[in-house]
Amino acid sequence: PEIQQTIEKIGNVNPEKVMLMPQAATRDELLAKSPMVAEMCKQTGYAFSQRLQVLLWNNQKGR
Repeated sequence: PEIQQTIEKIGNVNPEKVMLMPQAATRDELLAKSPMVAEMCKQTGYAFSQRLQVLLWNNQKGR
């Protein structure tokens, strides 16, 4: 994955300092992508974060 390449370029990065979140603008996208990102976090020790604004307001602008 792209994040692995970036971390390898930087070098000496503590996995506990890395946080990943799914790229999503809608609830459906978020629900589809979250399991893959969460699994990657479990395997690497990275932190997982959701996009609360997407869960709450979906793709509404100005909220």
